[in-house]
Order: sequence, then C-alpha cells, then structure tokens
Amino acid sequence: ETDTVMAVARSDYAVNTGDSQVDYCSGPSSLQEGDSPNFTWLDTSNCTGICYLRSRVSMASVRDGTSNTYMVGEKYLNPDNYDTGADAADDLGKAAANERFSACEPNGLHPQHPEDPGGATMKGVTLITYRRHFGNTKSKDDLRNISDRQLEKIYRSGYWDKCQCDKLPAGVDYAVFDSAVNSGPGRGVKWLQAAVGAKQDGGIGPKTLAKVKEHDPIQITNDMCDRRLTFLRNLSTWPTFGRGWERRVEGVRRTAVAMAEEAGFAVGDTPPTIEYETVRKDSKGHWVRKLQEALEIQVDGEFGRRTETALKKWQREHGLEPDGIAGRNTYRSLGLIA
Repeated sequence: ETDTVMAVARSDYAVNTGDSQVDYCSGPSSLQEGDSPNFTWLDTSNCTGICYLRSRVSMASVRDGTSNTYMVGEKYLNPDNYDTGADAADDLGKAAANERFSACEPNGLHPQHPEDPGGATMKGVTLITYRRHFGNTKSKDDLRNISDRQLEKIYRSGYWDKCQCDKLPAGVDYAVFDSAVNSGPGRGVKWLQAAVGAKQDGGIGPKTLAKVKEHDPIQITNDMCDRRLTFLRNLSTWPTFGRGWERRVEGVRRTAVAMAEEAGFAVGDTPPTIEYETVRKDSKGHWVRKLQEALEIQVDGEFGRRTETALKKWQREHGLEPDGIAGRNTYRSLGLIA
C-alpha cells in the first residue's frame, strides 16, 4: 500500500431509471403514512426506465434479459472522503454477512514497490499467499484475475477461521481479521492476546476466548489498533508506506468501534460481579488490569509503584483507608463488584 495514487476507481450499485433525471426522494416512513392521502409522492410519470419509486415494471418486462444489460457510468468522487465514506451516497461500509465474515476492501493489483516486501497484491492477497493456496505455477496474471470464490477461500480458511473470528465479539472480529490479513494471523492474534492479558502465543484457544469475554470490546479494539500502529511505526518501511498504513488502521478502528456499538457494547458495559481478587504491590494479572482501567492509568497488569500511588490517592479522595490495597471496599467504590 503506497501513497502514490495513479488512478482511482470505485464500484457502486446502479439502476436504470430511464432517459430522464430522477431526483432522490425517500418513501414514507410507515405503511400508514404511505396510505395517507396527505402524503406527497415523487412524480415519476416521466420515468422510462425499469426502476424508480413505485415502479411497476416487472422482471419479465425486460425482454433482452437482465444479464445482457451492462451499465457504465461516471460518479463524482471527492478524494478527501474516498477512505472515510463521508461523501454523499458513499456511506455504506462493509456488511456483516455469512456468519459475520467479510473480505477486506480490494486494493487492486499494484506494481511491486522496491521497498515493499509483500510484492504484487490483488484484493489484499499477495502472490506468495495465492501460490500457497493454489500452487506455485500461479502467475501475476492469475492473481490479477483471482475469482471471488478463490478470494473467499483464502480469506476464510487463511485468516477468518484460523483466528476463530466467529467466536469473537462484533468489532473485535473485524479488528483481528484485518490485522491478520495485513500482518499475518499469528501477529494479529498476539495483539489481541496482549490487549486482554492472555499468553501471547499467536493461537486462539479457550483461555484467550475466556479473557476476551472479561474485557470491553471497544477497549480491546482500541488497544489492538494502538499496538498495531506501534509495530508498523517501528518498521523500516514506515517512511514510505506509513501514511497509507495509518489510514488503514484508523479506518479499521472506526469501523470496529461502530460495529461494537451497534451490537450493544459500550465502554463500562461489563456487569459488576461479586467475585474479586485482592491485589497489592507486586500483584499481576486480570484484576490489576481492571483496577488500572478503573483508575484511568496505564494498563499493563502489573501492580507497581505507579499503580500503588494512584490507588492511595483515589482511596484518600473517597474516604477509604489509603493502604494501597484493593479489596472489597475499594472495588465496590470503583463499581467493579456488586
């Protein structure tokens, strides 16, 4: 992925409304409103195409067959909003379908940049990966013509299934999936494991999934994206590809957080529990992380001097004994347990 854009193209849905311009108009918000004689419908009496508001043209009326009809059009593209989807009529993001599996945005086949270790790439698939799935005889021309079925096989078996994305919360699944496609499944999983305090072995199992359930999906997503950017910034090729990589990661962050919010997750949604672990200086683990998150300090899972100082300060300010030990009373005051 480079910052030098030679050409820009975008596929979009299109429909034939005929030889007259039809202004956009939304329909009624309910069946009752549509049945009301007071609702003003768009005048489509001049429409000569097959699809428009309240069209009664049936598929059988298209005598030459819909598969024989091709439409090529030109659409204004604001380059400032190409990556964000903020331009009018361009706000459709990736759809969650087929068990929430979705492929990354196609990036097209680009010439191998002398500093790009990935080589020629089509729709996020490198030639090396393509050959690993379909044989060493495959050429760049074969990659350029990769089929949707081949693409789905690679993305599903090589990344989605390998990272067990079906078992991850909405938003986290996408963050892990895109990380895996961009930097490899092992590294993507390690970023997830680091975000939830699991052993970073690059493989998702019951222990990692259990840790994921203990954390807020939005916090996991932000932590993963931060770690991903830190990794990329330390690469020698960052000066060449950094701007593009950063746009990609921040785009994933926005999309993943929106997916988590749509699924009903929000920061602080983790329900209180009556189970807890008393922690103090030199303690490590999940409850140290929860304490650090509640104190709004750096989260690393290690109870050191910084955590002890922040805890004592919080205890003094809230009328508790400033002993630097987090137990039942401290957790209750922080809202971590019932």
